[in-house]
Amino acid sequence: MRLTALQIAMLRRRVIVVAAWVLAVTGLVFWILVSPGNPVTAYLSAPITVRDAQLIVGPYPKVDDFAVLKRNGVTTIVSLLDPRLPYERVLLEREASLAADNGLTLRDFPMGSIFDQRFGKDYDAQARAAAHAIATARGRVYLHSYLGLHRVAAVEAHLSRVRTTGSVVTPRRGEHTADADLVAHAQAAYEAGDFDLTLRYLFDVVDKSEASQILSGWADYRLGDIHQARDDFASSMRLSPGSEGALTGLGYCALREGDLDEALSRFGAALAKSPRDVSVLTGLGIARYRQGRTNEAAHYLRAALAIDPHDADARAALARI
Repeated sequence: MRLTALQIAMLRRRVIVVAAWVLAVTGLVFWILVSPGNPVTAYLSAPITVRDAQLIVGPYPKVDDFAVLKRNGVTTIVSLLDPRLPYERVLLEREASLAADNGLTLRDFPMGSIFDQRFGKDYDAQARAAAHAIATARGRVYLHSYLGLHRVAAVEAHLSRVRTTGSVVTPRRGEHTADADLVAHAQAAYEAGDFDLTLRYLFDVVDKSEASQILSGWADYRLGDIHQARDDFASSMRLSPGSEGALTGLGYCALREGDLDEALSRFGAALAKSPRDVSVLTGLGIARYRQGRTNEAAHYLRAALAIDPHDADARAALARI
């Protein structure tokens, strides 16, 4: 049976439509795979997790993650992406550029895996090599695969055996340091004005407390990361509802963001708990000054200086009135 010219044309059209749909779906899937920040990949990925003083594990690091990792002492990234997979090749090239921009060393140990289906004969050999690289690395390491699941677990299993047998001896800062000591070191670093070091100490704290989260918040605030500071203070509030220190920190975050109503609400709640807190009184003075209510502003700032005549923030704010 011969097809008519019309039937052939219709068949060609259907083939073109199907091919177009296949290409569109393939393109969408590829875009999802090379965009780890998308909701689907984010939902499937493991969280970034601190294993110990030397090792942090997780999924493929997004652009914003590099600064956070660097700030928390990471000097080496151990990647398990396999360039034989087209989307992982794209991601690996992007990661190499971002690591270089942030002054981090990137080492790749390709482990072929798709949804825990291994391929390639060198999977275990690469896992052992990655574990050895971590054990002998100087400084902190971030270990990741695409989702931070099966390949990371395989490397950690080898790393556990390496450490247990003692075949590699590596000093690991803070491994036996109590959380209280880490917070004390962080406080000393904060008072010395080294806010990055403050955060590196606090990142090692296992059991987060009201005090550690508030200190993290102030360090992030001083570094200008107001969004992260707000998260830290909110975390402290969850640990200790009504925390005066968290309320004060959230008040200053609101000031930096220009939300005077929130700032006054936070400072007012904190003042009710501690009427002689210089930071709270200063915050109230600054908020009232920005509202144009200079008499009230001067009242709060003078009250702060009556308690601590040497407070630089209150003195500077009063000088502007």
